[in-house]
Amino acid sequence: MAGHAVWWVHPWCLGPLPAALPANTLVIGGCLADFHRAWPWSARRRHFVGQRMAELAPRCWYADATAVHAAWVGARSVRCRADPHLDPWLPR
Repeated sequence: MAGHAVWWVHPWCLGPLPAALPANTLVIGGCLADFHRAWPWSARRRHFVGQRMAELAPRCWYADATAVHAAWVGARSVRCRADPHLDPWLPR
């Protein structure tokens, strides 16, 4: 991801992608394993979210917040729609 703009699709943001994303933006879906270990979802919910996330993002991750943050360090920018579920897990 070094040098790229990233748009992160997360489980609380499964609507259409922003129309103004630059053409070379990397769209990555992801679930934070830390959150899901603390508050596990049913198989039905995981399937629903995973299916929609795959429709929006060619790459999808399931990783802990530390690994996600480390992957983003070299990115030019990382953006997503804000959600209070994310605040405790990711640095600004």
